[in-house]
Amino acid sequence: MPRRPVSSVPRRIPSFCAFLLLALPGCVAPRPPELPHAVDSAWGTVRAARRDDAVQISAVVERVAPRVAASLHARATTALDIRLVPRMGRAHWGGATFTTAENRWIELPEDGRDDAAQAILAHEIVHFWLGAEWEQLPPVLEEGLAIHVAHAAVPEAALRERAELAIVLGTLLDGSVTITGPRVERGAGGSSLKTERGTYTVRAKIRTSDLPPLRTAFDVDGRELARLSEPGARAVLDAIAYVVVDRIGVRNLHALCVQAGVQGHSRIPARWLWHAAGIDPDEPGSLERAVRDLLGSAEIRAILLRDDLQSELRDMDREREP
Repeated sequence: MPRRPVSSVPRRIPSFCAFLLLALPGCVAPRPPELPHAVDSAWGTVRAARRDDAVQISAVVERVAPRVAASLHARATTALDIRLVPRMGRAHWGGATFTTAENRWIELPEDGRDDAAQAILAHEIVHFWLGAEWEQLPPVLEEGLAIHVAHAAVPEAALRERAELAIVLGTLLDGSVTITGPRVERGAGGSSLKTERGTYTVRAKIRTSDLPPLRTAFDVDGRELARLSEPGARAVLDAIAYVVVDRIGVRNLHALCVQAGVQGHSRIPARWLWHAAGIDPDEPGSLERAVRDLLGSAEIRAILLRDDLQSELRDMDREREP
């Protein structure tokens, strides 16, 4: 189960300064919001200020929760407690899982219905369901696991996020990522992709002076994660964690947790994780190959259609003009 008071995910990812998963200070224990309407399902209860909201999200839970259950090895069986709120604790939060001595619950915005919101729900269900057999999982890897399982549960939201994670890592390694894909045409009705090809250079807006050395990234605890202040430092950690989980797989990652516990480790040793993922953190080429593995043609098409990327692509088009 989560080892910190709150796990949260961002509602939107502005200009690639993304994945800022922050924890609330532990000095004041949060309390579950009181809401008048509750709708029960086979997976738990959804509470909301309006009954229609609770009914609609309960239907989403019925679709998403079994997919999470199928992907998450050795999960807890606790009934979900989901609370729909008009405002999240912080403006950039898209969802949060709260764990206190007495309660555990998920908070989500009451207006979330799209694919991205359903992926956030899946992400939070992972945090909610992680059981004692996952106790040796480093906090950074818990976020990577939640992203990985959310992609399996809501594949409609996976392509663009995978591309964003790759671009974060590519920026860390080389300052930018160059991709080749369909030419983007922008019109009054939005953006569309053409058969002609184009080459684009994209970069994440990150600064990494607050980032620990990659070799020690999995030694960072929950409180240290909350203190990271540089834009994008947390994005880098989440991108690395996702790549490692994606390459190891959920079942093998769980086996490493069990092995670490048997051998008396409080956390899976970082060297085990890098080895299992086939990545050498001291060899840039090793991570570069992982970035290329994330950026398939479908991911490139998804990122090129991202609305808030179009102004940057227009600027690049002008720079290439003679």
